[in-house]
Amino acid sequence: MPRVCLTEAQRAAARYKDRINRLADGLTVYKRRSGKTNEDIARATGVGTVAIGRLISGDITVRMPLETYWRLEELAKVKDEG
Repeated sequence: MPRVCLTEAQRAAARYKDRINRLADGLTVYKRRSGKTNEDIARATGVGTVAIGRLISGDITVRMPLETYWRLEELAKVKDEG
């Protein structure tokens, strides 16, 4: 197998993508277990319903303040593995 060398920017992008995917999975599980809708999650965290839908679908272009991201992680009980 060839050796792959990634730049620091590529490693950071991969970490960000993994984190978004974990958040998307956590929010999906939260919605299933609690019976909440995207609108309920948006109201609880102060994020738009479109942004919640994009996060759940794994869209990595969604940008938000760090405090909002933390609220979403807490809601979804996502644990950082890295």
